[in-house]
Amino acid sequence: MGVKDDTQIKITVPDNWNNIEGKTNPDPSPDDSGQKKETPASPDDKGAEKTLPFDQHPKWKAARQSQKELNEIMAKVGASDIEELQELIDKSASVLDRYDGIDIEAKIKAADEFERTKAYLAEQEAKKREAEETFEETIERLKREKRELQEGVKSKTEQEKEAKQAQRVLQTFTKTVESSINTSEDLPDEYRPFAKLLMGIGNPANEIDINNKAEVKKMTNDLTKVVKDFEQAVIKRYRGGKAETPPMSSSAENPSEGRKPVKNIRDATARIKEMLKVS
Repeated sequence: MGVKDDTQIKITVPDNWNNIEGKTNPDPSPDDSGQKKETPASPDDKGAEKTLPFDQHPKWKAARQSQKELNEIMAKVGASDIEELQELIDKSASVLDRYDGIDIEAKIKAADEFERTKAYLAEQEAKKREAEETFEETIERLKREKRELQEGVKSKTEQEKEAKQAQRVLQTFTKTVESSINTSEDLPDEYRPFAKLLMGIGNPANEIDINNKAEVKKMTNDLTKVVKDFEQAVIKRYRGGKAETPPMSSSAENPSEGRKPVKNIRDATARIKEMLKVS
């Protein structure tokens, strides 16, 4: 029969056990709430963001995301730059201020009701006029109205016909100019896009709404870039020895001597063709 040993050994651990002989506690004890205390970030952790590549830095990513969102907003409203976007915002704010407190739905309903009322009154006026007319006068009026309607339809048809004819003329003009420029041996390849633009081919000035400030500004920026590209093409050809130095006139010579004045569009077109050596 074994001997029961009731001896107990009590070991007291000092409070600063973790600090004795440089020891550290890898697993901090929980606080009063039962949760572990977070280990403070080391200096190396604080400097981690600074050592990231610039395109991986959180601030860089945030800036790129903001730029993307801004570009999407500008594309959605048709703004080409920040200044134009600000202008659109100001206009929108002005409109909202103007109609602040106005029931738009009620205004739309009132407008619809006005149109119905106007149509009803016109119908009543026609009935009244017909009642006051003799049978012959009614026949004559209906003939006149039919004639006016036919003339309106004919006018619209003629306008459409003229528009189609103008489109055909424009297409012929475009093909002729492009063919002349593309086959010109005296006109360098680098100059041909600018020459076409100068002759009105693909020029946005012919298509935009000149009352639209945004379209005008965009066209101006685009054409400014075209001019700068042409300038660089000229400089590049000159530096590459492909272009001759233009002859300089003497100071005694009158620059305008022998030049004919430009009187109309036809003269201007001929002069431009002569300058570009386009037949």
